[in-house]
Amino acid sequence: MFADIDGILKQKGKTLDLSLSLNMPGNDPKFQGYVPATEEEIGRLETAARNKLDTIRDKILNRETFREIDMDATLHLPALLLTCLPMISALTGLIGVKEEFYADRTCTGCGTCARVCLSGKIAMAGKRPAWMEKVRCCNCYSCLNYCPVQSVQMKSSRLMKFHTEKNGRYSHPYAMAKEIAAQKGS
Repeated sequence: MFADIDGILKQKGKTLDLSLSLNMPGNDPKFQGYVPATEEEIGRLETAARNKLDTIRDKILNRETFREIDMDATLHLPALLLTCLPMISALTGLIGVKEEFYADRTCTGCGTCARVCLSGKIAMAGKRPAWMEKVRCCNCYSCLNYCPVQSVQMKSSRLMKFHTEKNGRYSHPYAMAKEIAAQKGS
Protein backbone atom coordinates (compact mmCIF):
# COMPACT_ATOMS: atom_id res chain seq x y z
CA MET A 1 0.00 0.00 0.00
CA PHE A 2 2.72 2.50 0.96
CA ALA A 3 4.73 1.55 -2.12
CA ASP A 4 1.69 2.42 -4.28
CA ILE A 5 1.30 5.81 -2.60
CA ASP A 6 5.03 6.49 -2.94
CA GLY A 7 4.83 5.56 -6.64
CA ILE A 8 2.04 8.08 -7.21
CA LEU A 9 3.98 10.78 -5.34
CA LYS A 10 7.16 10.06 -7.34
CA GLN A 11 5.23 10.73 -10.55
CA LYS A 12 4.60 14.22 -9.11
CA GLY A 13 8.27 14.67 -8.13
CA LYS A 14 7.60 14.05 -4.43
CA THR A 15 8.29 11.24 -1.96
CA LEU A 16 6.47 9.68 0.94
CA ASP A 17 8.34 10.82 4.04
CA LEU A 18 6.42 8.95 6.71
CA SER A 19 4.60 5.64 6.58
CA LEU A 20 3.20 3.92 9.66
CA SER A 21 0.25 1.60 10.07
CA LEU A 22 -2.18 0.73 12.83
CA ASN A 23 -3.36 -2.82 13.43
CA MET A 24 -7.14 -3.00 13.83
CA PRO A 25 -9.58 -5.88 14.36
CA GLY A 26 -10.65 -7.61 11.15
CA ASN A 27 -14.23 -7.27 9.93
CA ASP A 28 -14.21 -9.71 7.01
CA PRO A 29 -16.39 -12.63 8.12
CA LYS A 30 -16.38 -14.55 4.85
CA PHE A 31 -13.70 -17.08 5.74
CA GLN A 32 -14.62 -20.28 7.51
CA GLY A 33 -14.16 -20.06 11.24
CA TYR A 34 -14.16 -16.25 11.39
CA VAL A 35 -14.65 -15.13 14.97
CA PRO A 36 -14.96 -11.43 15.81
CA ALA A 37 -12.31 -9.94 18.07
CA THR A 38 -13.01 -10.35 21.77
CA GLU A 39 -13.26 -7.37 24.12
CA GLU A 40 -9.78 -8.27 25.41
CA GLU A 41 -8.29 -8.36 21.89
CA ILE A 42 -9.98 -5.07 21.02
CA GLY A 43 -8.57 -3.53 24.21
CA ARG A 44 -5.04 -4.71 23.38
CA LEU A 45 -5.27 -3.42 19.82
CA GLU A 46 -6.73 -0.11 20.98
CA THR A 47 -3.96 0.41 23.55
CA ALA A 48 -1.31 -0.37 20.93
CA ALA A 49 -2.98 2.01 18.46
CA ARG A 50 -3.18 4.83 21.02
CA ASN A 51 0.52 4.36 21.85
CA LYS A 52 1.42 4.33 18.18
CA LEU A 53 -0.63 7.47 17.52
CA ASP A 54 1.63 9.29 19.97
CA THR A 55 4.65 8.09 17.97
CA ILE A 56 3.01 9.16 14.70
CA ARG A 57 2.18 12.60 16.13
CA ASP A 58 5.76 13.09 17.36
CA LYS A 59 7.27 12.04 14.02
CA ILE A 60 4.99 14.44 12.14
CA LEU A 61 5.71 17.34 14.50
CA ASN A 62 9.47 16.68 14.26
CA ARG A 63 9.20 16.32 10.45
CA GLU A 64 11.00 12.97 10.63
CA THR A 65 11.45 10.72 7.65
CA PHE A 66 10.45 7.20 8.64
CA ARG A 67 9.12 4.21 6.75
CA GLU A 68 7.62 1.30 8.58
CA ILE A 69 7.22 -1.92 6.68
CA ASP A 70 3.47 -2.58 6.57
CA MET A 71 3.56 -6.18 7.75
CA ASP A 72 1.29 -6.22 10.78
CA ALA A 73 -2.17 -7.73 10.53
CA THR A 74 -4.77 -9.06 12.92
CA LEU A 75 -4.93 -12.29 10.94
CA HIS A 76 -1.19 -12.95 11.55
CA LEU A 77 -0.58 -13.87 7.94
CA PRO A 78 2.93 -14.66 6.72
CA ALA A 79 4.84 -11.52 5.68
CA LEU A 80 5.22 -12.69 2.08
CA LEU A 81 1.47 -13.15 1.74
CA LEU A 82 0.80 -9.71 3.23
CA THR A 83 2.97 -8.06 0.59
CA CYS A 84 0.87 -9.79 -2.07
CA LEU A 85 -2.57 -8.89 -0.66
CA PRO A 86 -3.15 -5.77 -2.82
CA MET A 87 -2.36 -7.77 -5.96
CA ILE A 88 -4.46 -10.72 -4.78
CA SER A 89 -7.36 -8.37 -4.03
CA ALA A 90 -7.15 -6.86 -7.52
CA LEU A 91 -7.13 -10.31 -9.11
CA THR A 92 -9.97 -11.90 -7.13
CA GLY A 93 -12.50 -11.26 -9.88
CA LEU A 94 -10.20 -12.94 -12.38
CA ILE A 95 -9.40 -16.02 -10.30
CA GLY A 96 -12.95 -16.90 -9.43
CA VAL A 97 -13.93 -14.97 -6.32
CA LYS A 98 -17.19 -13.15 -6.79
CA GLU A 99 -18.88 -11.96 -3.65
CA GLU A 100 -22.66 -11.95 -3.60
CA PHE A 101 -24.58 -10.23 -0.83
CA TYR A 102 -28.16 -11.04 0.09
CA ALA A 103 -30.57 -10.89 3.03
CA ASP A 104 -31.72 -14.23 4.38
CA ARG A 105 -35.22 -15.04 5.65
CA THR A 106 -34.55 -13.41 9.05
CA CYS A 107 -34.43 -9.92 7.48
CA THR A 108 -36.79 -7.52 9.27
CA GLY A 109 -36.66 -4.86 6.55
CA CYS A 110 -35.23 -2.24 8.92
CA GLY A 111 -33.02 -0.73 6.17
CA THR A 112 -29.87 -0.44 8.30
CA CYS A 113 -27.84 -2.13 5.54
CA ALA A 114 -28.89 0.50 2.98
CA ARG A 115 -28.26 3.36 5.40
CA VAL A 116 -24.67 2.25 6.20
CA CYS A 117 -23.69 1.21 2.66
CA LEU A 118 -20.89 3.63 1.79
CA SER A 119 -21.05 2.97 -1.94
CA GLY A 120 -24.83 3.36 -2.24
CA LYS A 121 -25.09 -0.15 -3.68
CA ILE A 122 -28.09 -1.17 -1.55
CA ALA A 123 -31.59 0.09 -2.24
CA MET A 124 -34.66 -0.98 -0.31
CA ALA A 125 -37.21 -2.68 -2.55
CA GLY A 126 -40.23 -2.68 -0.33
CA LYS A 127 -39.01 -4.19 2.91
CA ARG A 128 -36.10 -6.09 1.33
CA PRO A 129 -32.59 -4.85 0.51
CA ALA A 130 -31.46 -5.17 -3.11
CA TRP A 131 -27.80 -4.97 -4.14
CA MET A 132 -27.61 -3.09 -7.43
CA GLU A 133 -25.34 -4.77 -9.98
CA LYS A 134 -24.07 -1.62 -11.66
CA VAL A 135 -22.90 0.03 -8.43
CA ARG A 136 -19.43 -1.00 -7.29
CA CYS A 137 -19.10 -2.30 -3.74
CA CYS A 138 -16.24 -0.78 -1.72
CA ASN A 139 -16.00 -3.97 0.42
CA CYS A 140 -16.36 -2.20 3.76
CA TYR A 141 -18.79 -4.93 4.88
CA SER A 142 -20.83 -2.40 6.88
CA CYS A 143 -24.07 -3.92 5.56
CA LEU A 144 -23.00 -7.32 6.84
CA ASN A 145 -21.51 -6.23 10.17
CA TYR A 146 -24.13 -3.65 11.20
CA CYS A 147 -27.26 -5.67 10.41
CA PRO A 148 -28.95 -5.88 13.82
CA VAL A 149 -30.24 -9.42 13.21
CA GLN A 150 -27.27 -10.69 11.12
CA SER A 151 -29.53 -11.43 8.17
CA VAL A 152 -27.17 -9.89 5.60
CA GLN A 153 -25.06 -12.69 4.20
CA MET A 154 -22.27 -13.01 1.68
CA LYS A 155 -21.33 -15.99 -0.43
CA SER A 156 -19.08 -16.70 -3.35
CA SER A 157 -20.45 -17.86 -6.64
CA ARG A 158 -17.34 -19.18 -8.35
CA LEU A 159 -14.18 -21.13 -7.67
CA MET A 160 -13.22 -20.09 -4.15
CA LYS A 161 -16.22 -21.00 -1.98
CA PHE A 162 -17.19 -19.22 1.22
CA HIS A 163 -20.38 -18.33 3.06
CA THR A 164 -20.95 -16.10 6.10
CA GLU A 165 -24.08 -17.75 7.48
CA LYS A 166 -22.46 -19.29 10.56
CA ASN A 167 -19.73 -16.72 11.11
CA GLY A 168 -19.70 -13.93 13.67
CA ARG A 169 -19.76 -10.21 12.94
CA TYR A 170 -17.62 -7.28 14.02
CA SER A 171 -18.58 -3.63 14.08
CA HIS A 172 -16.30 -1.03 15.60
CA PRO A 173 -17.37 -0.37 19.19
CA TYR A 174 -17.19 3.43 18.72
CA ALA A 175 -18.80 3.68 15.27
CA MET A 176 -22.56 3.33 15.37
CA ALA A 177 -24.74 2.67 12.33
CA LYS A 178 -26.53 6.00 12.83
CA GLU A 179 -23.18 7.86 12.72
CA ILE A 180 -22.07 6.06 9.56
CA ALA A 181 -25.36 6.90 7.86
CA ALA A 182 -25.05 10.56 8.90
CA GLN A 183 -21.52 10.81 7.46
CA LYS A 184 -22.44 9.40 4.06
CA GLY A 185 -23.70 12.74 2.84
CA SER A 186 -20.60 14.58 4.08
